[in-house]
Order: sequence, then C-alpha cells, then structure tokens
Amino acid sequence: MATTPDRDAEICDRPHVDLVRQIADLRAVIRTTVPLLGFSAGQIAADNPEYAERLMSAGAEAEAVLRRTAPESPG
Repeated sequence: MATTPDRDAEICDRPHVDLVRQIADLRAVIRTTVPLLGFSAGQIAADNPEYAERLMSAGAEAEAVLRRTAPESPG
C-alpha cells in the first residue's frame, strides 16, 4: 500500500501505530514458530522424549497466548 507524504506524517504523529505493527509482527513470528516447535519435537521424540515434551509445551503455551491476546474484531 503506497502512502502519501501527508499520510506518512499522520502515522508518525500516532506512536501507537508503531506499537500495533510491532505486536502484529510478534504475533506473526509466534504463529510461524509453533509448527516448527511441533516438528522439532516429533524429530527428537524417540531420542529425547523429555525435551520433546518441553517443546510441545512451549508450542501449546504460545498458542494459548495467541488466543488470549487476539485482537478484537471490528464491529
């Protein structure tokens, strides 16, 4: 999405916009990480079941955080 100089100035005057973007970026990273944790847990489950369980627990907690902190849908 292209912005105009006026729009860029308006965004800079609203610091919460940066915070919203940062939160969205963090949520995206968590969504990407959860399947990787599950995959990694599956790869090491036979050799190190305790560590695999820790990875799965971390993934479950990340999913819970995403659900708990989901942004509200407009209207």
